[in-house]
Amino acid sequence: MSEVLPSADVVARIAEHFPLRPLEAHNDAETAQRWGYQDGSGEMVSFQA
Repeated sequence: MSEVLPSADVVARIAEHFPLRPLEAHNDAETAQRWGYQDGSGEMVSFQA
């Protein structure tokens, strides 16, 4: 891998093409940030290293 991006940059790049909205965590121990597509078609997660 020649380039590593912060998770915020990855989310921003995806949101340029597929608008996202933040979702609530399933539980307090969840470490991923959850994002839902604005059109309701699904969701994605991002992890901070």
